[in-house]
Amino acid sequence: MKKAILFLLFITTFSFFSFAKIMVVNGLTHVHELETGVLASGKITLKNVGNSDERFIVYKNDLMTDCSNNSNFAPANTHPRSLAKWVKTNVDERVLRAGEEYELLYEIQIPNDSSLRGSYWCVFMVEGDTPIGEEKKMGVTISSKARYAIQVVGNVGQNENQPLLNFDNIDLKSPSDSVRIVKVKVKNDGKASVRTKLILDIVNGNGEKLATTESAFRRIYPNACAEYELMIKNLPKGKYEGLLMADYGQDLFATNVDIDIK
Repeated sequence: MKKAILFLLFITTFSFFSFAKIMVVNGLTHVHELETGVLASGKITLKNVGNSDERFIVYKNDLMTDCSNNSNFAPANTHPRSLAKWVKTNVDERVLRAGEEYELLYEIQIPNDSSLRGSYWCVFMVEGDTPIGEEKKMGVTISSKARYAIQVVGNVGQNENQPLLNFDNIDLKSPSDSVRIVKVKVKNDGKASVRTKLILDIVNGNGEKLATTESAFRRIYPNACAEYELMIKNLPKGKYEGLLMADYGQDLFATNVDIDIK
């Protein structure tokens, strides 16, 4: 009987799924401020929450992002800003006893090259050995395994990495009479990744603030985009002015928008 493997990817959020034995305890994104020629280190804390021993393997991939809403994984060192060639882990596989917590250590060594500036990144793929479920389709048994993609980001030349954000597209949707959704695409034209959230202040013709809405933070990699949705509720019909701001922890990048609720 043929057997295919279906992997479940947990990229942006983390929950303790009851069916996975190996869990990532300390988050799925690790960011480092780096200097060329200087060794840096980090750790990923793993725990076996199952009742029996469990083997895991770890390997590197590149995370590919663009402005078409597509994110996918590629072999290490595929894109020019891959961190994979400069990072290594202390083990490639290990068996964890039931209940054991383990620190997977890694080191980053950026070459002593002054031309290296901006963000470089890759992902560690951590995969448990035991399938979390099986399903038969057309005579083929599909085994599902849990696999975590842990992003590791290195920012080189921190003081020189000024964000270059642009509002690429702003659109207003009307899912119901009382709700409006402002959809915004933000592009990062800089060399550094930026963790950004959007804030929208809405005012009337007299300049009085009527509402404020904001998004969650999202990381935007160089030459890539992120899409945000901002919800507006219960505003009467009419024309309003909005101040749309991108908050990336340093300054605010903003633009004015016209909101027409019909």
